[in-house]
Amino acid sequence: MPKRAAPKEVESSPAKVVHAESAASPGDDDQPVFIFAHGAGAGSQHPWMQTWAGYLRKLGTVEMLDYPYMKEGRKVPDRQPKLIAAHIAAIVCDFDRCCGQKPMTFA
Repeated sequence: MPKRAAPKEVESSPAKVVHAESAASPGDDDQPVFIFAHGAGAGSQHPWMQTWAGYLRKLGTVEMLDYPYMKEGRKVPDRQPKLIAAHIAAIVCDFDRCCGQKPMTFA
C-alpha cells in the first residue's frame, strides 16, 4: 500500500479543511473524495473521526472538515446558514483541487 502524504491544512473561510492523500491506488481517477465533517461535540482530531477517516481512505481521498465554531473552541454549533456555508466552501476547495473530475461524497 502506498504511503500517504502528511495532511496539510487549508484555510477556506469559513471552515478548515485538512487535505490528506488517499490510500487507494495512485493514478486511479475514479476514486471518490469524501468530505468528512464532525458532529457536535468532537472535531476532526477525535479518535473516532480518525478511525473512520482511515476506513474511508481505503476507498478514496478524505478531506476532514472542521466547522468554524469548533476551530474557534466554542461548544455550541453555529446556526444552519453558517454550517451550510462551511460545506459550500469545502466543495469549492475540493472541486478546484480535484478539477471536478472525481465523485464527491459528504460523510
